[in-house]
Amino acid sequence: MGWPPTVMMLLQAMELLGYLSPEAVPLSVYGHSFGSYLALGTAVQLKAEHSFRLDRLVVGGARATHVRINPLD
Repeated sequence: MGWPPTVMMLLQAMELLGYLSPEAVPLSVYGHSFGSYLALGTAVQLKAEHSFRLDRLVVGGARATHVRINPLD
């Protein structure tokens, strides 16, 4: 699966800021809506390329306001 270039930029920024060092504090990532896709991509790439495992991966989202909850309505 190919991740958007944004995921690679996030990983580069995390490396530059020292978040991927062994001394780094536990790291959690949160993504909402499309950000949840980027958060997942970041977690997968961290594990695959840096052997770094997140402490928590939290994703969120909401149903679009024009989508009915009950299909019988």
